[in-house]
Amino acid sequence: MVRLVARVLNLMLVRYAPDYQSVFAPEFVTVGLSSSYRGHAGVREWTADLSEAWEQMELTLHEIVDAGDRLVNLGRFRSRGSGSGVELDSPTGQALWVEGGLVARERVFFDWDEALAAAGLPRDALAHLGLSPEAGAAAAPD
Repeated sequence: MVRLVARVLNLMLVRYAPDYQSVFAPEFVTVGLSSSYRGHAGVREWTADLSEAWEQMELTLHEIVDAGDRLVNLGRFRSRGSGSGVELDSPTGQALWVEGGLVARERVFFDWDEALAAAGLPRDALAHLGLSPEAGAAAAPD
């Protein structure tokens, strides 16, 4: 499963996704901040939209929670907007649902507890992993 996660993150961040069919199920669905993407054509559109929106993207992965048919990546996402130059530095949790060895569904959160809960994992899973809940909570606006 860890190799699958590495391939998903690579496809999202590298801006080139020639191998999407060996990672994402044909019926793949992801819900973004402003739209949803479906199927292999959706994967291409999703990665293109990411590339267009973000001039720079960097993900630091802290933990991968493997719950069998569900995975949650916990990390930190840093990026800079393409047109605006606005920088984002936020915790991120990516919930993945796996079917037949392929990612069937994906959703990203800017809070680790929310990502764990979406995947049906207990909110106290962070303590079991030795991670601080504060590390995965988005900073409150000033």
